[in-house]
Amino acid sequence: MSDHLKLTFKPGEIPGFQKDILTMGLCPLFLPVGTVEEPGRLMLLYDTGGRYFPDQITDMRAFRALSILRSLLEGMLAAERRYFPAGSYQVGPDILMVDPRDDSAHLIYIPARYPDRDTFMKDLQKIAVALRQWLPEEESGYLDEAASYFSIRSGLTILQHRLSMLENEAIVVTQGIQRGKSSL
Repeated sequence: MSDHLKLTFKPGEIPGFQKDILTMGLCPLFLPVGTVEEPGRLMLLYDTGGRYFPDQITDMRAFRALSILRSLLEGMLAAERRYFPAGSYQVGPDILMVDPRDDSAHLIYIPARYPDRDTFMKDLQKIAVALRQWLPEEESGYLDEAASYFSIRSGLTILQHRLSMLENEAIVVTQGIQRGKSSL
């Protein structure tokens, strides 16, 4: 797989200040990007080095999938502080990449204008559903529960907290650790 991905946009499709933030790497939710401007088009060259699409991860487990979802929401919350409000960029399993060193989630930045919050949340839910398909069957219930969170009218901070709690439960259960028993 190439370490770069190129997408072309129309001039003005990406606001100048957002383009600057992306090229300076100030928003870790999005893959690092370089730009090439030509008459009539703007090319973004994304650095995908060391990151994989989730379907390329061979040892996916429930706690890892939940960690990826939690990381995505943490990144989205940080992006809001960098002038990338939720709903102003696409989300979905086909533009999500994961750094396997720390399971951090990164998106390929594609500008979008979602018509409403529900449509945006449904696209986030699609990520949970996609991650579920790569899990062992006995662990898939965790991602079913995570997917259901996106249909509840909650903010990103509450969703991130719920996913964190579910991730902790998955770690305890799937790693065979029994609550209340000490290993000492």
